[in-house]
Amino acid sequence: MKISSLQLWAYDPTSEVAKEYPASEWFDDRSDFLLSRTLSGVAVNLSFLNDRLILSDNRAGVRRRISVELFNNTYSELLTSSEILVNIPRGEFSRTIRTELPLSYDVVDTGCTYKITVRDISTDEILKERHFYFHDTSVVDLDVSQWFVPKSGGIIPSSKNKIYRSTQTCVPEVVRVQFNFLYRLNEDELHIFPEMEIRVYLPNGKVERQFVRPKCEDYDMKEYVVDMQYVVDIGNWGIAYAELTCLEYPVAGFVFNTNGHSVTEGWDGAGMQCLEEYSLQACMKHYHTQLKDMLPYDNNTEGVETLYDDDEFERCLNDFIERETNAMEAAHLADILGDEKECLILENETEKIKSSMPDTEENMFRAIESLTGLKSVKRKLEIYEKVVMFNKLRIDSGLEALPLPLHAMFLGASGTGKTTVAKRMGQMLRRAGILSNGHVVVKERANLLGPNYSNEETNTLKAIEEAQGGILFIDEAYQLYQPNDPRDPGRFVIETLMTALADESSRDWMLILAGYPEEMRRMFEMNPGLRSRIPESNIYVFEDFTESELMEIADNYLTRQDYHLSADARTALSERLSLDYARKDKTFGNARHVINMIQTDIIPAMAVRVMSEETPDISCLSEIQACDIPQDVTLIRPTRGKVGFSI
Repeated sequence: MKISSLQLWAYDPTSEVAKEYPASEWFDDRSDFLLSRTLSGVAVNLSFLNDRLILSDNRAGVRRRISVELFNNTYSELLTSSEILVNIPRGEFSRTIRTELPLSYDVVDTGCTYKITVRDISTDEILKERHFYFHDTSVVDLDVSQWFVPKSGGIIPSSKNKIYRSTQTCVPEVVRVQFNFLYRLNEDELHIFPEMEIRVYLPNGKVERQFVRPKCEDYDMKEYVVDMQYVVDIGNWGIAYAELTCLEYPVAGFVFNTNGHSVTEGWDGAGMQCLEEYSLQACMKHYHTQLKDMLPYDNNTEGVETLYDDDEFERCLNDFIERETNAMEAAHLADILGDEKECLILENETEKIKSSMPDTEENMFRAIESLTGLKSVKRKLEIYEKVVMFNKLRIDSGLEALPLPLHAMFLGASGTGKTTVAKRMGQMLRRAGILSNGHVVVKERANLLGPNYSNEETNTLKAIEEAQGGILFIDEAYQLYQPNDPRDPGRFVIETLMTALADESSRDWMLILAGYPEEMRRMFEMNPGLRSRIPESNIYVFEDFTESELMEIADNYLTRQDYHLSADARTALSERLSLDYARKDKTFGNARHVINMIQTDIIPAMAVRVMSEETPDISCLSEIQACDIPQDVTLIRPTRGKVGFSI
C-alpha cells in the first residue's frame, strides 16, 4: 500500500473543516498555517493506493492498521497520535481517509518545526512524512499583506527568454508565471520565511495553483522571486489572472494574455494590484484598462507604444480588440462549426450556436462533414458512429449488443485536427449512452510526470479520474515510451494506464493516444498491452492538409473573425502557403501554422498599417491587404572566397 497524498489543515471550531466532514475540497498542499488562539487541532487527509492493483494484475484488496503521529520535530517530541483502519476492497484503486489530531494554542512554539508521520503499525514502516510550520502574526506589527512590497510580475514562455505582459504562445507550451517582491521583515521576526501560493485563474474557469518558497535575488536578502509553471493549451489560451498570496492574504496580482500581441517587460505599479474578487468580467475590465500599453505601434520597438485620440475610430478599434480577446471562453464550441482546434469563436455567440445546433444525428454528421480535409478519418468515423448507434438501437430494443472496442490511437502531425475529432467522438458516445459526459481531458508527458519524478502513478490516476465519463486524450504519447532508457519514468505512466484499461468494471471512459505516425507505430508494435486493447479498426490516420485545404482553413478563420482578404492579399497568401507547403517537413504545423501566421504576422502587420494612417476609415479594420501578408524569407549563404593567391 502507498500514500499518494498527505494534506493538512490547522483548524479552530469556526472553520469549515471543523463544521464539515470530510470537507476534502478544503485540503491542499500548504505547509504553513496561521496560529489561532482558538486552535483545536490538525486535520489530516490521506489518499491510499492499492499498489497490488497498480503494479500487477493482482486484484486483491488491502487492509492495514495505520498510525498517524504529530511531532514537535525540533525537540523530537510526540504531541498526539491516532490510529485508523485502511480497507481498500478487492479491485479498487484507492481510498481517502481523514483523521483528527488534537492540538491547542498553548503547546505550539512558532520557533519549532512540526511533523506528521504516517506509519504501518504491523511492519513499523514509515509510509509518509510531512513537515509544517505555524506563524503567529501577533509578534509582527504589520498585517501579513504588508510584509511584502511587489516590484514586478509577468510570464515567460518556454520558447522565449524575456518576461512578457502579453504574448502569442504556441499551443501547447509551458509558461512560467513570475512575481518579484521585496521582503520588509527582519530575519529575527519570523522563524522561517512563510511559503507563498501562486494561483492562476484560467479563461476556461479552472485554477492552477502551487505553494512555493521564495528564492532570494540579492545579497541583502530583501529581494525575492517566486514562480510556477503551467501548460497553455487550446482550452486555456487567452487572458488569465495570476495572484500571489501568503497565508491566505493577497500580496500582488496581474492579468496577462497568452493569445495576444507581444508586450515585453513585466508589470509594475498599478499593474500589480490584486482584483478584489476574481471573475472573468473583472479580469477583462482590468486587462482593458492596460490596453493602451498593448497595441503595437512599431514592430521594431522593444516594448509597445501607441497614441490614442478620443474619437469614433478609437472606440471602433477598442471594440475590434475586445472581440479578439473575448474569443477565449468559447473554444470548445468552435468544434461544432467544424474548425480546427486553434480556431476560437466569440463569447457572445455561444448561446446562438447552442440553440441552433440541436443534438441530432443529422447535425452530428453535418458537423463531421464540415471539417476541412481528413477524408479517411471521416469515412472511419462515419462507420464507427453507425456501429455505435446500431448497438444503441439493439439495446433499446432489448437485444444483446457486441462489446464495442472503445480505446483508440490517432496518428498525425500537429495541427491536423486530432483534438477536434476527439471532441466529436465524445459527443457521439455521450449521445449513444456509452459515455456519461463526453468531455475531453487533454494531457501530455509533462502533465503526467509532473515537476518531480515518483508522482507518475498519482498524476496518471488523477487524469483518469478527471476523464471519467469522457475521453482522456494523451497528446504526443510516444514521448512516454523511451526504449533506450529503461529507467525513464514514462513507463510507469504506461503501466498505470494498462492496469486501468484492464479494469472491465470501469467502462465509463475512453483513452486516445495521439502523436506522429512513425513514433506511435513504433510504440504500438513494441507494447503488447496496447495492441491487445486498441484494434486496427480504432487507429485513425490524420493526413497533412493540402495547399487548397490550408487556404480554406485561412478563409474560414478570417471570415469568423470579421476579416476579409483583398484580391491581391488572397493571391499573396495563397502563394505564401504554397511555398510553405512545398518546404514542409515533419514538424510542419498544418492548421496551426495557418492560424499562427494570421495571429502573429498578418493581424499585427495590419494593425501597424492602420494605426499609421492619419485618417483611417472604419472599413480598413476588416480588409487585409497584400502588404500585410508576410513575405517568404530565404536565407542566402555568402560565397566563401578561395584561400590562397590568384594569378
